[in-house]
Amino acid sequence: MTFLIRSLSSFLAICFFGVACSQALLDDKAVTGDIKTQARTAFDAYVLAINEGDLETAAAFYDDDPDFHWVDRGILQYDSATAAGDSLKASSPPGSTTAFSYDQLYMADLADNAALLTVRYNYDVSFEGGGEGYGWQGWMTLAMVKRDNGWKIVAGQAGPVAGEQP
Repeated sequence: MTFLIRSLSSFLAICFFGVACSQALLDDKAVTGDIKTQARTAFDAYVLAINEGDLETAAAFYDDDPDFHWVDRGILQYDSATAAGDSLKASSPPGSTTAFSYDQLYMADLADNAALLTVRYNYDVSFEGGGEGYGWQGWMTLAMVKRDNGWKIVAGQAGPVAGEQP
């Protein structure tokens, strides 16, 4: 009888632990989805700002942390948010219109305040009056962190689509 009571107690303890863990996993999944949604919403706001020509707002998404960095085609292009912002602003001179679009979105949550986002993107600049525009396409991966003042891009990497010549 003692064996039966111990076995039943052990079984109930395992069931309780399993239920508790499965609830924690469900809660984690809810948080995960929420973090991805938040990071995606912030990224979409960054893209919208670029497309609306509001490059100051777009550049404000770059984190001013001293460890900020952006690698492009295997080379460290920017080692500060200021340098990345200045380059973004220079990419769309006065009299131009920028179209930034993306597809093939991949996301991973890294923590309760961080996400990794990868997209295949197109960046096209056209000029009023039909001047010759320019653009490029590639893959971009951004590390994003939720700060007190909103979601920020803390690191980025971009490179060409396979087969594209630099």
